[in-house]
Formats: sequence, C-alpha cells, structure tokens
Amino acid sequence: MPDLSAHRRTPLLKCRAKGLGVLGPVVPPTQENLKQAIADGYNMIILGNDMWHFQKALKELVNDQVEPVRKELAGE
Repeated sequence: MPDLSAHRRTPLLKCRAKGLGVLGPVVPPTQENLKQAIADGYNMIILGNDMWHFQKALKELVNDQVEPVRKELAGE
C-alpha cells in the first residue's frame, strides 16, 4: 500500500489483520479514485459524501435551470 500515508495505512493494516472491514470515502467519486481505494484495502466504500453530493446537485440546478432563465430574461 505505498500510496497511503502512515497515519491512514496503520489502521487499515490492523483491521485487515483482525479480519475487520474497513470503511473509506471516495471523494470525488471517480472510477480512478474508486479503484485506488480498493487497491488501498478499503472494502466498504462511501462514494462521495453528503456535502459533495449536495453541492454538486446545487451547481447542476443553477447551471441547468436558473442560468437559462437568467439569459432569457436578459435577452441573450
């Protein structure tokens, strides 16, 4: 597990030695980051987190719904 810092690797190794599952976040939830988390030893994975998904949804809402109305009202 060379990509992990010691403070993250130690608990992973201790849990794996005891046969315990290890939960870890993948933020942002990309295929590359997911594959890395699995390679690092995580076997329970959170894809993103509440705030990441909330912020993403708000950005999409503004870009997809609000901005077109603003442009239309501005005569663009």
